[in-house]
Parts: sequence; structure tokens; C-alpha cells
Amino acid sequence: MPRLHTEIVATYEIKGKQIDVELCWRGDDPEDDPDRFYDFYDSTGFCLNEGHPWHDDGQGIPTAQEVAEMLSQISDIS
Repeated sequence: MPRLHTEIVATYEIKGKQIDVELCWRGDDPEDDPDRFYDFYDSTGFCLNEGHPWHDDGQGIPTAQEVAEMLSQISDIS
């Protein structure tokens, strides 16, 4: 199995806190992995959506609004 790659693809400020959006994939390029997904991290490196990956829907990087909406459903970032 190819190793997992990650890359920070966006950084947003949500409710006054820095949130990094990290793309995760296997293979040489993200486009090679149909199961690629995004994780969201706070400024300490804590994964805010563990167990709830944002699967790539082909519409690009999740926006700040989309990230905020998802996080409000699964965690308290206030």
C-alpha cells in the first residue's frame, strides 16, 4: 500500500482561531487517489475532525464557511 502524503492547502481564521486544512492522499499525486480527503487542525496541531474526514467531492478545497459549518456540527472550537 502506498504511503500517506499530506499537505497544508489552506489556512483560515474561524472564531478567532487558526485552522489549517490538510489534504491527505496515497500515491504519487492527489489526483491518483479517489479516496483523498481533508483534515482540519488547530494551531497546536490537534486534529479537529478526527473520525470525520472531509472527502474530496471534486469541487476543490473546502471553504472557510464549509469548514466552520462542519466543525460546528462535530466539535466546539469556541
